Amino acid sequence: MAQNSIESYSFNSNSWTKLNVQIPSYIGQCVVTNEETKMIYLFGGSNGSNFMEDAYEFDTKNCSTKKLTSMPACRATATGSFYEDKIYIFAGRGSNGDNFILDMKTNEWSEQEQNHAASIQTLPLELGNNPGCFISS
Repeated sequence: MAQNSIESYSFNSNSWTKLNVQIPSYIGQCVVTNEETKMIYLFGGSNGSNFMEDAYEFDTKNCSTKKLTSMPACRATATGSFYEDKIYIFAGRGSNGDNFILDMKTNEWSEQEQNHAASIQTLPLELGNNPGCFISS
């Protein structure tokens, strides 16, 4: 993907198409998707010398972007999950053991303390009737 652009890949034609959308592209951005709305969310990252706190929404239906309220702290290589109109951002470089939750209804962040080592990857799932995620540390 070219810096500051979004491209779409077609499985049927095995080809890339550059979309007419501009969005900052950082190293180590956290990418979260909402399967229901087909939205893609981008959080943080690094410009090579600084960690970022940026947050963006990409609407795949109409190829538009929207800047969201910035994260409470700069973060790169974080991981995240979408669940019940909230996006959970876990750890990452620049983390001091905190996690953030973005409420998509209010576009407001809250903080949730983390009690274990920084996570590398999350996998949204349900354990019985208890929605959650696995965090590798």
